[in-house]
Amino acid sequence: MNLLVKYFATYRAQAKKKEEYLTGNFKTVGELVQHLRDLYGFDTDMLMVAVNRRVVPREKELSELDEVAVFPPVAGG
Repeated sequence: MNLLVKYFATYRAQAKKKEEYLTGNFKTVGELVQHLRDLYGFDTDMLMVAVNRRVVPREKELSELDEVAVFPPVAGG
C-alpha cells in the first residue's frame, strides 16, 4: 500500500521532513502509527491522525493512496 504521510509541528521536526510517501502493509491507522513510532521515535500517546482531512480513530482502515496527516493535539480559544 502506498500512502502520502504529512507531518506537522513537533512530528515534522522529528521526521526532518514535511511529507513522504510510505509503502507498506498498513491495514489500519494504528499499524501506521506503530511504524512511525519505530521509524522516528514519535511519542504516539497524544498523536492525532487525519485521513483524507478527517480526524480518525486508530481502528480506521487505510486504503491505497490515502493522505494521512500526523499532528499533536490542537487547542483553541
